[in-house]
This record gives sequence, structure tokens and C-alpha cells, in this order.
Amino acid sequence: MQDSIPGETKFPPIFPGLPSLRTRNWLILGLTLFVMWIISRWVPIHSGYVCDFLINWDAANSFFHGGNPYTFPTYYPPGSLMLFGLFTIYPREYSFAIWLGFNIIFLREILLNAKLTRQFIPWLLFPPVSFMFISGQIDLFLVWLGLNLQKKNWMAVAAAVVIVLKPQIAFILLPWVFIRDFRLGLLTLAFSVPLHLSPLLVNPNIYTLWMAATTGAINDYLANSPGIFALSNLGIPVAVLAVLAFALIVWGLRQPYTISKTVLLSTLPFGIWYNGVVLTGAAPWWFLVPIGWCTFIVSALLQSSLPMAVIPLAALLYLAVGRFNRRPAREAGLSQTP
Repeated sequence: MQDSIPGETKFPPIFPGLPSLRTRNWLILGLTLFVMWIISRWVPIHSGYVCDFLINWDAANSFFHGGNPYTFPTYYPPGSLMLFGLFTIYPREYSFAIWLGFNIIFLREILLNAKLTRQFIPWLLFPPVSFMFISGQIDLFLVWLGLNLQKKNWMAVAAAVVIVLKPQIAFILLPWVFIRDFRLGLLTLAFSVPLHLSPLLVNPNIYTLWMAATTGAINDYLANSPGIFALSNLGIPVAVLAVLAFALIVWGLRQPYTISKTVLLSTLPFGIWYNGVVLTGAAPWWFLVPIGWCTFIVSALLQSSLPMAVIPLAALLYLAVGRFNRRPAREAGLSQTP
């Protein structure tokens, strides 16, 4: 029985006697169904449990019943309520269970695309990924959609339109692609505008409510950004950081996509540390997972998110050094590595 996909990168097994690829697929499916069942039973019992998914569910449910979704602590733009509205088809506890089950599938597909099918458990321990399963955030879903962006078909357009619903992830995933596929950018704009205007049909004042809710949160997002803008906590002027960020972006957009995503994450002005889920598979797990947990522990001890900015910056350093070291070999005709 074949134990790999064509072209899969070979890694030494983490554990001896690793089951076949087909067996692993069934195990992951079983894990998915088990997680869905546990969550569906646990959430109703612990009625006080609050996470981002349940907050967004409540916000969308309130919106479609004539209420103000921004009475809940959510800052997603109004267009995203159309996505969250799909979750309200099912009761909140069952919807949460289904969503976490899908997140297991999303992670599996992301690793499969990166030819890292044997590394599901290590990457599950990467703090931004772990947080997706605790909070029910949509970042992992958007990263999975991003796998379609370089396809020359309508799947790329649909993926880009949905990704735009979360501006932070759009800032990371889309610029590199749009620069190289201007038509995709135009189509994304054409379909995104009606989607973002559609909430006005339900509540004509929805954007006023959103702006009122987010105005006070801008400084918090800047302070908690997952990259160089977090240095504003040390008193470095934002203008100085903006100049540095612009220079990095110009350089990053000329690099391969993985480096570009890491640069844009590092220069994200209004984000949060778990946006680092875009780094899944970008560098070796044995490098990012320990760094992730070390910075997470230090952040908890200091009660500051500043140390979490080390994660994308370390990943960027690893990728940039690796590319620089490969360049002499390519120039000498000794390597075909892009």
C-alpha cells in the first residue's frame, strides 16, 4: 500500500511504526467526529463558556433578528455577518462542534498541500493553531481557502472574496497574488463590493454601528499586532515603524509567496498574535512550535503580547537566511530550488 502522495517530501518518522496514509486518514476522520461529539455535549452543560465562535454566532443571530451585533465584543466588518449567518442554521453548540470538526480537516488539507502529511500532531501544538481549536476563529479556514488563490479559475475568485471578509488575513494572503494576477484582483473587487453592501439591506445603520464599536479598539489592535508594530509598546514612534514596514513590504512582495506572507504578517498594523496561523507549514515545526510556546509562556508571565511578535520575525529570519544560503548554489547551477 502506498504510504505517500506523489512528490511528498520525506521526513524521518516522528514515531516508529507510523500507520499507513489511509489508516491515518481514517484516524483523523475519527478524531474529527469525536471532537464534534464532545463539543456538542460539553458546551450546553457549561453554559457560561464563551469563545470567539460563539460570540460571532450570537452577533450574527442578533443581526438577522433585527438587533445590534456590535453589542457583542466582535469587530468583524458587517460583510462577515453574512458568513457567520450560515453558522446560525444550527443551534450554537452543534454549530461550534461542526466548525471545530471542519478545522481538523482544514489543518489536514493545509499540511497535505505543503507535503507534510506526517506532521499533523506537531502542528496541532503550534500555539496559533491550537488557539483556533479553543476559540473557533476563522483564520484556519481562510488559510485553507488561500490554497486556491493561484488557480486560474473561479475557485480563486470565490476564495479571495471570502478572505476579504477578514481584513487582517486579506492583508497577508492577497497582495502578492493580486500583483501577479491583476484580473483576479478586479474580479475580487467586483464581487466583494455587493457582498459588503448587502448587510445594509438588513440594517441601513450597520456600518455606523461597526465604526462606533471599532474606534476604541484600534489602539489595542496596534499594541497587540503580531510583528514590528508591537514595538510601539516600547515607545518607538508609529511613523518610524511604518517606514520600516513599508520597506519590508516592498522587499517582501518580490520574494516567493511563503516569504511574502511572513513579511506581511510581520508588518500587519492591526492584527493579533494568532494571525500567525498563516505560518503553518512555512518553516519546520521543530523550529516554530518551540518558539511559539516559549514566547507564549513569556507573554503570560509578563502579561504582554509583545513577546508573541517574535514568532513571525523568527520565521522570516529562518526563511530569508535559507533563501540567501541557497542562492549561491542556484547561481552555480547546483540547485533548482526556487
